[in-house]
Amino acid sequence: DENPVDDEEATVRVITWGNHMAVNAYRDFPNVILAGTLFMRDSSYIAMTHLSQGRPTRDGFRPRSEIMATQKGEHAHFLLQALCRGRVRQLDGEYCKPMDAYIIASERSGVIQQLPEIFPGCTMKTWREEPKAIPKQVRIAVAYLRAMMAEGVMRITYETLAAVVKVSRQNLARDVLSHPEWKAAAQALGWNTSGKGRQARMLYRLV
Repeated sequence: DENPVDDEEATVRVITWGNHMAVNAYRDFPNVILAGTLFMRDSSYIAMTHLSQGRPTRDGFRPRSEIMATQKGEHAHFLLQALCRGRVRQLDGEYCKPMDAYIIASERSGVIQQLPEIFPGCTMKTWREEPKAIPKQVRIAVAYLRAMMAEGVMRITYETLAAVVKVSRQNLARDVLSHPEWKAAAQALGWNTSGKGRQARMLYRLV
């Protein structure tokens, strides 16, 4: 690099959840990384919902929709407090200074969908944009489906499929059937499953 960064400037600081509130020491940092987000047990959100509404639990818990609203609000609160430790705390004229934030969170948490609400006008990008490599067993299985279609085969047992991809029948679900790439390909090619879950024994086509 023609302009190497001075060691004193290449600084990383770490604070933990619970210590991220009202801290102004990192206001010059252009990047903030949330290496995991803070989630509590369901019972905590239930208790907070009842406390905030002043309702005792002896008459039963509040509806799930209200519990989820509390959970969503807590997520927003934690994210706003944590991400606002960096340079966004400073002003550039009428606006906050720009800052990059990197968030590691479960897709099921709904945190990603909340970000535009918490930070209006923010620009979001997927951290890993390159597609994940499809496992070898899945590629072989999909290729086999295509080959059998070309030959006019209408039924394929899972025992046969397991032998083709060289996995045990017990591991077929883990190594092939559970992958979204397999499910999407089988559906697109018109293959159906006889039965559900462990009751499924074969794949078949109607036409």
